[in-house]
Amino acid sequence: RMNAWGPDIDYEFFEVLDYYDSDPKTRVIVITGQGVFFCAGHDAEFTQDGENLATVRPKIGGLRDFHDIRKMRTPTIAIVNGAACGIGLSLALMCDVRFACPDAKFGVIFPQRGLVGEEGTAFLL
Repeated sequence: RMNAWGPDIDYEFFEVLDYYDSDPKTRVIVITGQGVFFCAGHDAEFTQDGENLATVRPKIGGLRDFHDIRKMRTPTIAIVNGAACGIGLSLALMCDVRFACPDAKFGVIFPQRGLVGEEGTAFLL
């Protein structure tokens, strides 16, 4: 589903990051999307009216903060293919280095609604 971010991806993503970050043989971690999307944003199926991933996290339990990526020992590279929207843009911004493919598109919805971008987007830009 366009690599939309939900609890299932959150858990597996950070499990893999932790594994490779703790491996001294890993020199760099490259993050990219599968197919034609980097990440189209959060999966709306896991939120209700007025909620976002940050308010849903405590209800689901165990979801990690994207800022953990910035604290990793191993350098991270985001290769943005296709759309990186909302939390997908935040994910790319948390990485140490970003490369955009020619078809990359970036977008944030929250500012269009008078809100600050999620996961520290405004700070990281």
